Amino acid sequence: MNDKLLQVIVNSIGALIKPIIRLALRNGITFRQFSELCKRLYVEVAASDYGVSGRETNVSRIALMTGINRKDIKRLKDELHRGDDWSDQYAPDRISRILSAWHTHPAYVSGNGQPIDLPLEGEASFSELVNSHGGDIAIITLLREFKRSGVIEELASGKLRVLKRHFVPNPFPSAEFVPDSIDPKPILHASSILDDHITTIFHNLYRTEASLPSRFERRVTNYQVDENAVEKFHQYISIKGQAMLEDIDDWLNAHRVDENKQNAKAVRLGFGTYWIQNERR
Repeated sequence: MNDKLLQVIVNSIGALIKPIIRLALRNGITFRQFSELCKRLYVEVAASDYGVSGRETNVSRIALMTGINRKDIKRLKDELHRGDDWSDQYAPDRISRILSAWHTHPAYVSGNGQPIDLPLEGEASFSELVNSHGGDIAIITLLREFKRSGVIEELASGKLRVLKRHFVPNPFPSAEFVPDSIDPKPILHASSILDDHITTIFHNLYRTEASLPSRFERRVTNYQVDENAVEKFHQYISIKGQAMLEDIDDWLNAHRVDENKQNAKAVRLGFGTYWIQNERR
């Protein structure tokens, strides 16, 4: 692969991953957790997509392709075969360790097991907690972030009271309200859409047989649209787009597999649409 093509691929992957990192940060996924997930996915894809004669790729070849050491590959393949949930496999990050200690360590809980209010400095203090369980995290920076994200509050006495056991960074520091959780259904829906779209793009780029047709993938944009027309466009798309999707849905239903027909094979087919909008660059 020449250097120019490599740079294009690296930049393209960066553009694809950036919104995923925004999603990860918005929901408190650390780089360590994201890195472990990527390592697991590298092993999963290399094992399933690059085997010879229909067999799963062996450990040595995965190590050669991915640069991951053989010990990690064997561990990850074992986890994949067992169906382990990756999010439960790895030790908590430093911030999680701090909050966990505040809720469980004898030095920071009361007789009934509740986290106590801590002074900023001194013995059994916030500073001591952070230094003991957070490594080199800057205490003042963490204090500000905890306050912004509603993890702690400062009492009139000057002591700090913990309100949450889990930390999710607040991307809007000026916001008065930060929700404790988010409905997972829209996130699952979004990941499904991205998976469908990127799978189509990958098929078009790397289909193995020239006889295989490229899958329909188009978009239409204009960089000179008056911003006052956004609402009109919303109404236009809501009507036209919905009508088109309903027409396609009727066609798909008309071509469903006859369940009474022997040896009939079914495939998943569909067509997706999405809104495009950003400031002119």
